[in-house]
Amino acid sequence: MFSLNEIFDIAIKIERNGETAYRKAIDKADKPELASLLGWIADEEMKHTQWLNELRDKYLLMPSGGQVEEISSDLLNELLGDHSLSLDDVDFANIHEVNELIKVWIEFEEDTVLFYEMLQQFIEEEQTTGLIDQIIAEEKKHIANLKELIPSPIQA
Repeated sequence: MFSLNEIFDIAIKIERNGETAYRKAIDKADKPELASLLGWIADEEMKHTQWLNELRDKYLLMPSGGQVEEISSDLLNELLGDHSLSLDDVDFANIHEVNELIKVWIEFEEDTVLFYEMLQQFIEEEQTTGLIDQIIAEEKKHIANLKELIPSPIQA
């Protein structure tokens, strides 16, 4: 159903929407460390976008074109638009601790993985499923790194 180009478009859109959500949230942060962390998270999402663009260049994909890809592009815009998955429901003004913010980011990354796993069910082309596997692996690596930032509870 989705071509390799469309998967790149989707992945880049998700990262850009996440970056935008985090940048908008900076003004809502009530502590400098939260604003700083939001800026860093937004920068990380921007790096994900750059990585995806480099990966696209590696595959030397041609720009999308044709009626089928135009319809798919419209579907993508309808599906994602400016939405940023679980971040749409977050009220960043109510986040007051760094750990809370890291947990929000983890949830966004986990939702992204679930989204790709759902998309993968509609793809038969091996190269495209391989790309999605690579993106999922990268997102899971981010999740593991983020979980290391949260201190474990002290055990009595």
